[in-house]
Amino acid sequence: MGKHALRLIAVAAIFGIGSGAIARASELPSSIKLVVPYPPGGGTDAVARLVASSLGTALGVPMIVENRSGGATVPATDAVAKSPADGGTLLFVTDTFGINDAANKQLPYDTIRDFRPIAKLVNLPMVLSGSSQRPTRWKSMDELVKFARSNPGKVTFGSLGSSSPHELTMAYFAKRQGINILNVPYRGTTPALQDLVAGQIDITFTNVAASEQFNADGKIYRIAVTSPDRAVGAKEVETAREQGYPDLTLLTWFGIVAPAGMPPALVERYYREIEKISQSQQLQKLVASIGGEVSVSGPDSFLEFIKNDVARYRKMIEETGIKVE
Repeated sequence: MGKHALRLIAVAAIFGIGSGAIARASELPSSIKLVVPYPPGGGTDAVARLVASSLGTALGVPMIVENRSGGATVPATDAVAKSPADGGTLLFVTDTFGINDAANKQLPYDTIRDFRPIAKLVNLPMVLSGSSQRPTRWKSMDELVKFARSNPGKVTFGSLGSSSPHELTMAYFAKRQGINILNVPYRGTTPALQDLVAGQIDITFTNVAASEQFNADGKIYRIAVTSPDRAVGAKEVETAREQGYPDLTLLTWFGIVAPAGMPPALVERYYREIEKISQSQQLQKLVASIGGEVSVSGPDSFLEFIKNDVARYRKMIEETGIKVE
């Protein structure tokens, strides 16, 4: 009998807990459902499905992916919050998880109290990129800020939809710098990138993979990485923070959470398996193809990360006055 099992028995003896209760606390459910609050297809869904398949195999339990999109992810998130905390239902989350909380919406759940983080999986750094087709090019953040300050409203920025993290981040940055950058909202990454390449807008945020491809073709150029650290796929590009502009920080991420109250033994077991899965070449390659980096952190670290993300976006919303819908 292992030391861990002996410790559990000793604790049970002290507190009068039966061995059956200990067994139930670490017992796997008959099947596991991973709710993905986004439509099928695309990078988010692809990563979720690969992780689900690998986790199900590792645990020896059937794993089902349920796509439940709509309502800015709130309905799916609420459904998981109200699910049994037996390890049978998990939620695939992104930075929207924290943004919804920061927006002070009347959410039917509490982002922190009603969930138990299991693992943060992926970071997706963004790159502030400029169009090579426009008459003015900026080699650095200093040059961009200097131009914007002298030419109010002349710099056009393509955001990924009204009230998106991209718009929030740029609006917050512009307010902090005392400059006026014209926001041009798009319905997603592809049309914004197409217009950047065509020279219809000056700048936008692109993922690392896209920036690398179009930069190599000479169609766009890269001004700064918006993550706290340099991106693995663009090591030669300085971060905005390195250039003296820490307010320009944008980092998309993926992770998995469960309903609050999930047995700690199961939380730890799921996390350990996910940690092993993160080292697979298949996952590493898939994540790199969408411009991301596999970056796993455990339950407690992920909880603190979510709290900090909520606080950061709440500050942006309060200072810019932007209403997130």
